[in-house]
Amino acid sequence: MGKRKKLLQDQGYQVIGTLGKGAFGRVYQVFKDGNVLAAKLMKEEDFDMNEWKVGFSLAQDQNPFVLKYISATMYGLNTVILMEYSNLKSLENVIQSNKDLPLHTIRAIMKQMLEGLRLMHAKGMIHRDIKGQNILLHSPPGSGRVILKIADFGLVKVQKQAMQSTQMTVAGTALYIAPELVLSDSKDVKADTKVDVWSTGMVLYYFVTKQFPFQALTNTAIVMFMMAKKLDRPKSIKDDCLWDLITKMLAFDKKDRLSAEDALKHPFFTNQQAMNEVPQEARKLALDAQTAKQNGDQSITQYDTECTYTVLLSEIKKTMNVDPDGEHAQIVARYGQSSLAQTLSSSSLLQPPIQQQQQQPEQMSTKVKSFFSNKVGQLSSSSLFSTLRPDFAVHATQIGASFNLLQQSFKSAIMGTQSQVQLQQQSSSQSLSSLTNPLSSSNEDLAELKLKEPEIVINYNQVVEILKQPLKGFSKQKKDTQLSQEAECNKIITKYKDRIDDEGRLSAIEAGVTQELTNIFELRELETITPPYIQAFYSLTFPSIRDVRPQIYNKRIPYPGLLRLLEHKDDEVTFQACKSLGSILNGGIESTDNTQPNPHLSTIAACNGTKKIFAFFKKVTNKKTKDTAAICMGRLYRSKEIADVQIRSEIVAHLISLLVDQDYWIKSQSKRSLNLMARNHVNRSEVQKSVDMKRINDDLKKPLLGNEQQKKDIQDQQDKQCSLLSVMIEDREDDEYRKQIINAGVVDAILHLIELRDIQTINESISGVIQDLTTPASDEVRLHIFSKKPYPCLLRLISHSDSKIVSHSLIAMYNIIKVGSNQLSDTSQHPHYDMFSVCDGFDKLFSLFMKENVNKQTKDRIAINIGILHSNRDIQTPLMRTIIISHIRSLIYDMDQWTRNTARNTLKRLSQNQTNYTEILNGVDIPQIAEDLIRPIEGDENQKSLLLTKQEGQCFLLITLTKDRKDDQLRTTIINSDITKYLIVIFETRDLNSLSKLYVEAFRNLTTPASDETIIQLISKKPYPGLLRLLSSSDKDIITHSLISILYILTAGSNTSLFTSSSSSSSSSSSTPPLSHPQFHIVSAYGGLDKLFSLFQRSDTTKENKDQVSICIGLLFKSSEVAESMRKGIISHLKALSIEDNHPLKDNVKMVLKDLAKNSVNCTEIQKDGFIISV
Repeated sequence: MGKRKKLLQDQGYQVIGTLGKGAFGRVYQVFKDGNVLAAKLMKEEDFDMNEWKVGFSLAQDQNPFVLKYISATMYGLNTVILMEYSNLKSLENVIQSNKDLPLHTIRAIMKQMLEGLRLMHAKGMIHRDIKGQNILLHSPPGSGRVILKIADFGLVKVQKQAMQSTQMTVAGTALYIAPELVLSDSKDVKADTKVDVWSTGMVLYYFVTKQFPFQALTNTAIVMFMMAKKLDRPKSIKDDCLWDLITKMLAFDKKDRLSAEDALKHPFFTNQQAMNEVPQEARKLALDAQTAKQNGDQSITQYDTECTYTVLLSEIKKTMNVDPDGEHAQIVARYGQSSLAQTLSSSSLLQPPIQQQQQQPEQMSTKVKSFFSNKVGQLSSSSLFSTLRPDFAVHATQIGASFNLLQQSFKSAIMGTQSQVQLQQQSSSQSLSSLTNPLSSSNEDLAELKLKEPEIVINYNQVVEILKQPLKGFSKQKKDTQLSQEAECNKIITKYKDRIDDEGRLSAIEAGVTQELTNIFELRELETITPPYIQAFYSLTFPSIRDVRPQIYNKRIPYPGLLRLLEHKDDEVTFQACKSLGSILNGGIESTDNTQPNPHLSTIAACNGTKKIFAFFKKVTNKKTKDTAAICMGRLYRSKEIADVQIRSEIVAHLISLLVDQDYWIKSQSKRSLNLMARNHVNRSEVQKSVDMKRINDDLKKPLLGNEQQKKDIQDQQDKQCSLLSVMIEDREDDEYRKQIINAGVVDAILHLIELRDIQTINESISGVIQDLTTPASDEVRLHIFSKKPYPCLLRLISHSDSKIVSHSLIAMYNIIKVGSNQLSDTSQHPHYDMFSVCDGFDKLFSLFMKENVNKQTKDRIAINIGILHSNRDIQTPLMRTIIISHIRSLIYDMDQWTRNTARNTLKRLSQNQTNYTEILNGVDIPQIAEDLIRPIEGDENQKSLLLTKQEGQCFLLITLTKDRKDDQLRTTIINSDITKYLIVIFETRDLNSLSKLYVEAFRNLTTPASDETIIQLISKKPYPGLLRLLSSSDKDIITHSLISILYILTAGSNTSLFTSSSSSSSSSSSTPPLSHPQFHIVSAYGGLDKLFSLFQRSDTTKENKDQVSICIGLLFKSSEVAESMRKGIISHLKALSIEDNHPLKDNVKMVLKDLAKNSVNCTEIQKDGFIISV
């Protein structure tokens, strides 16, 4: 007999058989005290605390559609989790039987599944791994029905607030993961319960079609499906209502996707057909349950009495060779009588628990001991089971006693551990004592197998009061005060060390915590300032997303106190003080431009800080502290000369020596400090003393030969030389120095090194200098580098395992590609295309793009590089074309301005090719554009910015699709959608100062180039109030686009045969002058003539705009008399335009003058000075 089975049998379980096994243990079917259960047995180190926590939490709920976890007990080094037993395998087995089930059975199965999810979601739990294998089926013996059980809670994400989006890692089974997770470029994604709805929709699709909607079961095929956003209807789905439900559950945009609750309200579940198709047997079972409930059977649930939830056992048995009733009878016959509760419970909410035996484990991990000693110990039978159904109340005492035994068992184990473990556990117990809910949700992703660390709540006002207490009195009183202060400091350290929590840090700073710590540093005797004080201060300075260091500085300048701590005798205190100095100095750097001196320099100088830091640098023996002091000096003297020659010389020399340090932080920050200092020409000259172009060239040409130490020395020297070059040119517009480097042969040497060396021996100093040579640099420098044929080497670097090196390569690649595109006309192709193609550049870039672990920035740069090189040329590979264009299209909404603008320019160039244009058009969702445009710009600044960026991106997409294209069908589609209506609303209501010209340009492109018939459709949208309002904008581009729109609408309207209805309505108005434009009265009603003429008269109006205004006014008056106030100015301007050489609107002007001349008053004005309208 196996050891596992023997262990179970020794504890009184009768092992019936093995249900499954895996890397983390085995699951057995067991029998005890009249119950058939599943016992999961695993080693203690494989125990998933989070899965148990979720499973047991769900056991409290009245949710019959999840698998209930009953208990967890440790026996020596093994853990046994007791769960409900499901006797019909899983839904996956039903699907893979390839036997079709009637629609009413599919409906009932999905209804149970969605209801189970709805109840989980309402509790704030997202399953994240819904699939057929995790949907178990159980038929309570003798019930004739089947209950679904959602199982496997290892990836469950617990939300802080139910039904809201939350940050989560991308996890689950690839075939079922939602698009917002699959297409994310980050490991952490903000998502919600709708990821489960997508998975459930995929289960339903698979259930009814026996296939997935992907071309192949590969990651690439799944990504293509997600990006194409196209779900084709299989011929096997005949029912329209079912298909509608599937499309709404598999909506690619989560905003359009149903929630579990809404899905249950879908007509597929609620219409008359759904009720009519319920079989008689299901109705009878529901009726029997209702009768039993009326007779006092409290085990009956609402789902038992609703026939639409009833899945018939007889139907499921057709798909697999099972007999759960027969199996149960055999078990009872062999192992004993089944309990009444097991037999009668139709939904088997919770099996009566097994009394656990008290047994002291031999060994136990800190993780498990901590959880059970602190969390399980807080359980009570009354609080834990207060929400259970009444029929199980009798078991509460038994289960509570079981947990008490668990608690005693774990406490006994803890008491037997070594003293240091006891202290650790006591501390852990104290920190956890504030938790009131032992099953509270975790902020960590449950899939990462980490327990939630207790949230430390700190009363900062109380901390400040404690820190204010002076160390006075007897020795014990002083010690007690110091211990109390240190305890508060340790809380701060625990809460903030290496953690981002801007809100918490700002609360502490605002309350005065850093201010009081600074007071202590300045005033208290040094020997009484222990490491926790300064460690707490440092932990409040870093890390943060929104820099909090200016607030620390403004609250109380910390430098006098921190500089004083450099005199401390404790090495840890001096190290932390030095780090804190560097952190606050960095705050000054980050708050100002790099070309300016550090704003804190004068403050440091006022307290003789430069000499104090340098003196500390000279005397300190600890390497890391000495290095940090040198880095502080570099930060302090950004763009400012170090006047003292000795200080300057020694600090620069030390920082240069650190360019090959083994500590990455020291190495990178030393390089940065040198670069900051070198922004001053005197400091730069000091660095330049170490730069010898010939030696650099020679060093870079050296092959890696010799023993390991010799190779390392060669490599270190090469890295140091490249880092020095980067120090001299990074972020500096210095073409002459770059030319010196190129002319010295350094670029040739670097490219040769990249070509020959083992790729993984190349580090970021080498790739970094290539990037720095190309940016910021002139086209002349970039063309010089291009002449060295760098693409093969740059493409080789993208196979490096270091993402920074890949990034350096892609940026350098972009800069060189860009110089080629700068030479392009609107219709020419990129001159580097052939060179890039010869070295398989496109395939290499696309291969990297398609890898799963590639970050967003890398994908963005790859897509843009490929896109630019395909300017006015089709991307020939269909897959590459679809995916790259789709990605670039997504970037036009990016929050990063450079990415957004570059993507827009790239997409515009791609669209010049018809094949690419068709691909762009295929991904356009006109209704979605309209929906985005109608959204009000509201919320906080970040939300407003997101909305504006989205709207502007949609307008740019419209511009790309319509600019210079004669496509009346597309324009008609856009006009007949709500897009034009919402654009006009924006023109009428949006603050003109915040309105982007993209909105107006998008509208303008609907008017040109377009047929009169197409343009006239705009009239019904009533565009004039909005367009006329735009004439008051301070943005000349907006005025131009608005005028052109008005001009083309009026030009189209001058053909009165197209305006029958408008003309008839206008002719009845006494205010309409005879023979004027059909839209004269509409424009006049909104003060249009006055607004146009006012713009015409303004001194700051451009000639182009005056030309447009004069034509518009001429079109409006047509053959009627121009108002006296306008007549002379407008006609005079039109006459001048008509004889202007090469004016683009010259023909339009002549036609306007001819129409105006039909009125005698106008004609007299036109003919002044002998003017004749030329033909």
